[in-house]
Amino acid sequence: MIMIFAGRRPDRCALHVAGHAAYAPKGKDIVCAGVSAILNCLAGTLTVFETRGLHTKLNPGDARITCPRSGIVDTLFYAAVIGLIQLANTYPDYIQMRTEGYFRAEEEESD
Repeated sequence: MIMIFAGRRPDRCALHVAGHAAYAPKGKDIVCAGVSAILNCLAGTLTVFETRGLHTKLNPGDARITCPRSGIVDTLFYAAVIGLIQLANTYPDYIQMRTEGYFRAEEEESD
């Protein structure tokens, strides 16, 4: 199972992904490939935009991306989070996801 945490605070955005889907044998796992593609796209795009304070760790089964918030960072993280949620909805037996600070309902609950 892939465990994903996406968090957004007033000063930072963060994604942490741990585990493997085990949907198919290594090298043929479309669930792991989908998650990896989204994470690599986010990390690569943040690097191209020379995001200050960007920290990335992209290892199989353990990936983290964190950086200070800005307009472009918020947009890119939102796009990645939405893509990951769509994958989690499509493959609920293989991905478990928790978000914090990304959607209005969560903000209302914490008030």
